[in-house]
Amino acid sequence: MNAVDDNIQAAGNSLTTATALSAATSIVTGGTAGGGVGLQAIPGGGTREIVNRWAGNLLAVYPPSGQRFESYGVNMPLGIGYPNAQRFSVAKGSTTWRAY
Repeated sequence: MNAVDDNIQAAGNSLTTATALSAATSIVTGGTAGGGVGLQAIPGGGTREIVNRWAGNLLAVYPPSGQRFESYGVNMPLGIGYPNAQRFSVAKGSTTWRAY
């Protein structure tokens, strides 16, 4: 896993078509209209950070398949506005991610 990936292009508008993220910190700099990114499962728990530098766009962030963000439904995206960053963490064995 790369520590930082600083040129992510968001694509896809669903959990299955969003750009998969693999770095601890991912910086989104562009993409296709309505594009999103997807977190990968972390079985041992951990934290990921996503930075939205995609001018003027709301970035859709999808949890790993079958998982969810705290008050959202399973597989539902969370939006990160421009220019903002969001950290996501999940505990070992959990399927619920915390955004802060």
